[in-house]
Amino acid sequence: GPTCPGHLWYAVPSADDQFMHYPAQLLDSAMNFAVLGTLLLIERKGVRSLVVTGYALFFHGLARFLYEFLRAGVSSSVMFHLGGLPFTEAHLVALAIMAIGAGLLLPGFVRRASTVRAA
Repeated sequence: GPTCPGHLWYAVPSADDQFMHYPAQLLDSAMNFAVLGTLLLIERKGVRSLVVTGYALFFHGLARFLYEFLRAGVSSSVMFHLGGLPFTEAHLVALAIMAIGAGLLLPGFVRRASTVRAA
C-alpha cells in the first residue's frame, strides 16, 4: 500500500519494510460502520428490504473499492494503472458489486422519476 509520513500519529509500521503505512484495516472498519449507520437510517424510513440490499451492495462495493487503494498488496496483483492509480482484480470485483447494487436501486429511481413527471 501507499506509504505514510512517519511523523503522523496514525502511521503504522510494516513488518516487511522500513516504511510507515496508512492504517488500512482501521479505515476499512470506519467505512463499514458508516455504511451500517447509513443502512440503518434508510431502513428506519420503511424502505423495502430489496432496496436496502441494493444500497448495502453499492456502499459496500464503494468502501471496498476505496480500501483497495490503501491495502498493502503485492505489485504483481496490479492489472493496470489509470490516472496513476493501480487497479487490481479486487477493484474490478468491487465495481461489479456496486453495479449489482445499482441494478437493484435503478427500478426505484426510474419509478420515482416517472411519478414526478406525471404529477
